[in-house]
Amino acid sequence: MASQTEMEAVYRLHIGAVYRLCYSYLGSAAKAEDAAQAVFLSLVEHPRTFNDAEHEKAWLIVCAQNRCRDVMRSARWGG
Repeated sequence: MASQTEMEAVYRLHIGAVYRLCYSYLGSAAKAEDAAQAVFLSLVEHPRTFNDAEHEKAWLIVCAQNRCRDVMRSARWGG
């Protein structure tokens, strides 16, 4: 399991890209912030081992895309 310091470093390194992606999908700062936080919470709750920083970033981006699709789907169905 990654230490708190390591998780904070991952967050600082990637939060900008994850947030921007979420905002581009959702068009709302509040929804983008919530989605981005959910992505990092998922990483905290289910730690993973990555080959390198690019692998880590790719996982976070895919996770963010999936989260945004879930949010949009939920909004479409009134959830």
